[in-house]
Amino acid sequence: QQHKQQEQRPTTPTTTT
Repeated sequence: QQHKQQEQRPTTPTTTT
């Protein structure tokens, strides 16, 4: 589920990498 949110909001400063 978290992976799907990152693809939908690539503008958010997510640091999952």
